[in-house]
Amino acid sequence: MYGNHHSTGALAILGYAHLKKLVITEKYFSLFTKIQFAVTFKEGMDQRQIDAFVPYIKMHCPGIKVI
Repeated sequence: MYGNHHSTGALAILGYAHLKKLVITEKYFSLFTKIQFAVTFKEGMDQRQIDAFVPYIKMHCPGIKVI
């Protein structure tokens, strides 16, 4: 499962099996299911973490569409 903490203190938990799409932009990663999404900002990550994020998600979600 993928958990994403928000600045509001909320936590979104999305099961890996439900993740359908990963959108990558200059500033963030967005993960989508059919009805939910979570945003992970790159700002709080070091370069090693940024570089490891997509391979980590692909390892757990081999069928995910990466845009």
